[in-house]
Order: sequence, then C-alpha cells, then structure tokens
Amino acid sequence: MSFLDLMNPRPEPAPVPAPIVARSAARHTAPIAPDQIPAIERIRKEAERHRASPRRPVHGADPDPATALACNLGDAIGKRVYFLCPECSTYTFDEAWIARLLSSFQAGDTRSTQFLLSSRVLPAARGWVAVLASDLATLGRKI
Repeated sequence: MSFLDLMNPRPEPAPVPAPIVARSAARHTAPIAPDQIPAIERIRKEAERHRASPRRPVHGADPDPATALACNLGDAIGKRVYFLCPECSTYTFDEAWIARLLSSFQAGDTRSTQFLLSSRVLPAARGWVAVLASDLATLGRKI
C-alpha cells in the first residue's frame, strides 16, 4: 500500500438495501404474461420469507434460483428491488421485468434476453443473473 493510498482511501461501495415487499401497488403497476404468474408468485414468497435474512451468496449456496434471485437481484441491478406480497394481483416494474426475462429465455429469444440483461443488470452480474433466470424459466415450464 502506497502513501497515496493511505491519504486517499477508496470508500467501500454501500450495500444495496434489502428488497421491499409491499402490500399495495398504488404507484407500481405493470402487466405480465399469465404463464409467468407462478414464477413471480414463487419469487414473491421467497422475497417475503428472506426479507430480514442476512445476504446470501449467489454461487453454490442455494439450489433454488427463485430464492437466489429474490435475495440478490438488488445487488445485480445496483438499486432496491420492489416485490409485492404474494396475495397482490398487480405487479411492480421489477416483477414485470423478471417475467419478461423468463419469457425470453423460454422462447429462446436471445436478442430480447441480451437487451433485458444489458438494460438493467450491472456487467459483472449479468452472467449469474442469466444462469438463475434460465434455471427459473426451465423450472417454470414444469410448474
């Protein structure tokens, strides 16, 4: 460590706050495809269940892609993610974005997938978000 590093320390990046699970969608409403509702409901349940939990590592720690995505998407996007409670019949922009990403994986539409990932996800996180979304889309076909 040099003298300049001691004089000008680099601040640690602030952690992204935990996802918010809201009871109302008064200002957050977006349409989603009906075939994606079960996957979004699953992510909502995991977000609600883990909202007070400590951060979970993405790689190898959790075999459930819905849990890993719900707990870590805020870090990948770089801002807080909004999920509604599982009983809500409306969807936030974040939930609609996830539904579109899952639909693009299921349809095999690589251009839409790349666009959706590059439009919101930080470059360093695009790989693991793509893997989790692909796994969740594959599981969504079985739900």
